[in-house]
Amino acid sequence: MEINFKNAEHELKKIFPLYDLFLVDQFKKIFESFDKLPDQRPCTCGAFSLTYVLGPLGFNELNGNCLLDEDFLSHLAGVVIEQNEVEPSKAVELLVSKGFLKEIEAINLFSKIWYRYPMQSSSDDSMLGTSPNGIAKAIYFGTKGELASIPIPARIADKSIQLTKEKWQKLLKLLSSNINIWNWHGIINYQMTHTLDPKHAAYTKENLQLADPKSEIPFDDWDAGHFVGIGGLWSSSSQTWMLLLDSYKERGFNGYQPQPSEMIRQGLIRSDSRGGGIQLIIESKRLEMVIKELSAIDIEFAMWDNGSPGPSDWIWELGL
Repeated sequence: MEINFKNAEHELKKIFPLYDLFLVDQFKKIFESFDKLPDQRPCTCGAFSLTYVLGPLGFNELNGNCLLDEDFLSHLAGVVIEQNEVEPSKAVELLVSKGFLKEIEAINLFSKIWYRYPMQSSSDDSMLGTSPNGIAKAIYFGTKGELASIPIPARIADKSIQLTKEKWQKLLKLLSSNINIWNWHGIINYQMTHTLDPKHAAYTKENLQLADPKSEIPFDDWDAGHFVGIGGLWSSSSQTWMLLLDSYKERGFNGYQPQPSEMIRQGLIRSDSRGGGIQLIIESKRLEMVIKELSAIDIEFAMWDNGSPGPSDWIWELGL
């Protein structure tokens, strides 16, 4: 099954024809931007998820730096890259600084190797990647405060589960019914082994339509945390599915990945002692309204700890 920005709405409706389909604001521009992107670099999934959202929402640059560039957003978000990425990046930087390569040539030749901005690095796998606090920082500074983050952790401070089945359903109902009122966008941070394997040959439209898709599609065997954007929701009277936009295009249909919302909930809760959650991106002028409606269903707002340290110079607080 081939999905791209030109046919997305039509093809997505065909997957679950009896469901209502809700796509995020500016979805055509976002999907077009998403389609143009290659796969992410090893540790940049959180920052990558912003590269196809900020531009279509009207935020293309910050102080001369392009907000469509994965490495600049990774720098802004305080992403921690693998230690073994540092020396190859420095080697490219040296070629540019010595005049052996022009910057544009280096970008074209070494787009997955060269980090043009200062980056944190570590040889400890548990520290790699993007923190939710770093994503909030990139959103706030990248848009000069015009967009803000609302982090909704799956577990609250005492480690108890906030996103129970009942509360999750209430949240999904609010998100679908307000998709064109709040104009929200979202990024989830989840453990993939709780969801259907989007790389498996059995991950087909026909099997997704089964009453029990997991009877044919195995669970994802990649036991890691991951950030992906939310492209929309399918909703019926009995079930909700979520459309994920994956930073690896082999996952799903060119990166477009339907997943049952209950599996996503389990993935947000996680079973690996790390935190997970959903980060809503909201226009600051709508923030008070959205917070009020979410608070009415007893949602608590806080960052979660996914193991990545993130930026040391900025901490999110409600309203940023």
